[in-house]
Amino acid sequence: MAELRSHPVPRIAAAVGDLTDPRTGPALRHPLLDVLTIALCAIIGGEATWIGVEEWAGIREEVLTAWLGLTHGIPSHDTFGRVFARIDPIQVEAGFLRWTQDALPDRPVADVLAIDGKTVRRSGNARVGQSPLHLVSAFAGAQRLVLGQEAVADKSNEITAIPLLLERLVLRDQVVTIDAMGCQRSLAAQIVDQGGDYVLALKDNQSTMLEDVIDGFAMADRTADPGRVTTTTIEKGHGRREHRCCDVLADPDFIAWLDPDRQWPGLQSVVRVTATRIPGEATPESGTIAVRHYLSSCRRMRSASIG
Repeated sequence: MAELRSHPVPRIAAAVGDLTDPRTGPALRHPLLDVLTIALCAIIGGEATWIGVEEWAGIREEVLTAWLGLTHGIPSHDTFGRVFARIDPIQVEAGFLRWTQDALPDRPVADVLAIDGKTVRRSGNARVGQSPLHLVSAFAGAQRLVLGQEAVADKSNEITAIPLLLERLVLRDQVVTIDAMGCQRSLAAQIVDQGGDYVLALKDNQSTMLEDVIDGFAMADRTADPGRVTTTTIEKGHGRREHRCCDVLADPDFIAWLDPDRQWPGLQSVVRVTATRIPGEATPESGTIAVRHYLSSCRRMRSASIG
């Protein structure tokens, strides 16, 4: 059983060590860390109810006792329910994010975190005036894992929720991608301040900047600008092919012309992605073309970084 003591409990403990135990009184039988650790492992193992968590732990009681101690045995499902009903959910999520990002195996440098908003289906009820639940999520592309979510408040939009989500994420050595709603100077500054890089979709909400970027690429097309870096990819799936061409302009003189007052923190390059979607066995000429533009703090950009 000695090898069980080397299991990554210290990492879990470090991640949730600042959580406030909502229970009071001298008769607490189960330490908060034990309750959280067992619940975390059981939920990762596929359990979806507190009764299931208790049963999962009961089957593994010998191993868990050797690992955690468990002086008073396995907590009951009522104990799990009471603890999670009273504990601060923001603290739990923040601790889980720290543990998850620390536990991700072999995380590559400049991994991609995609920030995106989604409305939860059937979460609203018009008859009682309940608006649908809208969430902003952070998705780790390489691991295909949602690292965090933030609900958008009623009568608000994603701009208010994204900074709160970013605050709880470790952004160092990450490339954060956000759609046009998040193309804001304040978000660019926050990402850079937290040690990350950004790729922000550029649309009509920044119309002047968009026009200047389009003009810059048009000039680079005419002059065969040697400072332009181009990457192409072909993806297949869902009965179609997508040819994607990613052009990056990172010439310092162009960036200085584009943003002379340095209003965009860390701006290093602009990106144009031309995607041709081809159905079935059709020829490329019959495909539909979509052109998207981005602002980025990266000097060089992989096409995979911006989907």
